[in-house]
Amino acid sequence: MASRLNLTGLPKTFDVHGDPSTIGERWKKYIRGFQLYIDGRAIIKSFQKYSLLLSCAGEDVQDIFETLGMAVNQETEDPFAVTLGALNSYFLLKSNVTYERHLFRQITQASNETVEQYCTQLRSKSKTCDFQDVAGAIKDQLVEGVRSTTLRRKFLEKGDSANLADLLHLARVHEQAQQQALNMGGPSTESVHKLVARSRPPAGAGTTSTLRPKVHQQAATGSTSSCYRCGKQGHLSNSPNCPARGKTCSNCHKTNPFAAVCRAKQRPQMNTKQKPQFKRKGKVYAINDADVGKLNVHVSEPQSDDEFVFGMTDNHKAEKVSVMIGGVNVPMIIDSGPSVNVIGRDVWEAMKQNGVKCTMMKADKKIYANGSNTPLDLIGKFFADVNNQSQYEFYVTSIFGPALMSKSLALDLGVLHFAINHISLKHQIEHEYPKCFEGVGKLNNLSLKLKIDPEIDPKTQKMYRIPFSLREKVKSK
Repeated sequence: MASRLNLTGLPKTFDVHGDPSTIGERWKKYIRGFQLYIDGRAIIKSFQKYSLLLSCAGEDVQDIFETLGMAVNQETEDPFAVTLGALNSYFLLKSNVTYERHLFRQITQASNETVEQYCTQLRSKSKTCDFQDVAGAIKDQLVEGVRSTTLRRKFLEKGDSANLADLLHLARVHEQAQQQALNMGGPSTESVHKLVARSRPPAGAGTTSTLRPKVHQQAATGSTSSCYRCGKQGHLSNSPNCPARGKTCSNCHKTNPFAAVCRAKQRPQMNTKQKPQFKRKGKVYAINDADVGKLNVHVSEPQSDDEFVFGMTDNHKAEKVSVMIGGVNVPMIIDSGPSVNVIGRDVWEAMKQNGVKCTMMKADKKIYANGSNTPLDLIGKFFADVNNQSQYEFYVTSIFGPALMSKSLALDLGVLHFAINHISLKHQIEHEYPKCFEGVGKLNNLSLKLKIDPEIDPKTQKMYRIPFSLREKVKSK
């Protein structure tokens, strides 16, 4: 009697419609997980493994295997080996080493991962880069991509005398010491000197010092230092009684600090005096040059490969649609103006908290507001699946605002349509509006005097701004 297999916890089906540039790497990981599954279930018969592979991989993989025309002779051949070899030949195409090395150099340490985890990611990516010296390449990228400036300085001090293992040991010691120092933090009982900034004295005054030390009378008065997370006295930031623990700052959107004592760059207060003046006409958004000038960016002339957007202001009346970006639902404004997809800083922070599936990298283009020569301040860009289908490019800006959908993405999703209004024929218009075509018609040889208020100064109408897409054609003429 044949034994009954325990097939609980089957692997998921393989996605053949994902990013074609990563299909080979994804197939390797899928086969690795499948091999671990059949080994754990003690499945040793080749025909059972052959049938289980095609069943778990899904109908798309089954269709691909049938198109390959592979006939399996169970008496003389190993069905599982033949099937796996045919599918490997189909999915594991020869990778572009130049492109893979470019992606390798773009990998940097994330804020929530240790140096060991960052090194593991580099080791995994180096398998497709065909490096002659894999350890050396990982070591160079480790020094360049590590987040801590102090740790990078220590790496550079070691120079060529240290190998990759030495740098990882140094990183582990550094991270462990940082955590231990944070856990040992306690109230200080020593007096502290505080520097108070004073205005520069006028010329000819008896002193030239602009900073004067002032003794902080903590020991004499008996007062304690205030917590930098909540601003209250009587405890420090690592105290479990701090009211700010577990709270989210409304300024930087990080946990634990209150907005009143947040050390991050303060968001502009949205009142009538400081609120950036955004203009909206119809369904098109715009940013004034003065508003963009408040950002910490340099001024440069737009190039032909730069992109343009029409605004980052949130309007509850604007048309929005929920889009699945990297596994996270994001409401996006439908607008035919932007040529790229733009994500505001607050939306990006919320996407990270919800576990968006993407890889952040440096922005390779400059994004300009409509009618401005000052590029927006960009945090970076990323590629992500939209509605579990094709991948699209998104740029993340430091401006707090909504997510803007580009024209191309809106057309692909079918949420934006263009229609041409056909004008009726001449006889149809005359038939529908007969009164407009009766009477004297056009007046010939008639002089008309325009009445002008002499108290008002005449002004010249400015020339219409030429669209960016037509400037090259105008210059050529």
